[in-house]
Amino acid sequence: MSQKLAVIYRVCGNEFGDNPIRPSRPAWFDKKKNFKSMFDGFPGCDIFIIWDGDKNELYDYISTFPNTKIFEINLKSNKGSLLESYNLADQISNSLIYFCEDDYLHLPSVADEIKDGIKAFGLVTAYIHPDREKPHGANDDITYG
Repeated sequence: MSQKLAVIYRVCGNEFGDNPIRPSRPAWFDKKKNFKSMFDGFPGCDIFIIWDGDKNELYDYISTFPNTKIFEINLKSNKGSLLESYNLADQISNSLIYFCEDDYLHLPSVADEIKDGIKAFGLVTAYIHPDREKPHGANDDITYG
């Protein structure tokens, strides 16, 4: 029997609409497109949205998608929303959980690849954070210890 995959998607209204996009983003960066790529990449999966902060047009857009459940928080905190996503993961019954955020893009075939990666390695990510591209000293890597 195949294990079901759940997606926990953290999102906020920053970098959307009238809110400026960070200079480090590529010119084509678009949170609507990011969400749509995730939604299309995980057909048949349970999708849980952690919305942190004030609602805006992006919230309205996301709320039109079927088979998603939105959990609204108002912490306006990266750490706070991350902890909320971990708490949510403890409450859902799926054994395979993929955590992602509103600045990830996904290919259409991603669900099976993520599922295989979780089964093989326990934890995978589709995101390459810019910090991972910088040289690190012995004590400043996020995985140190």
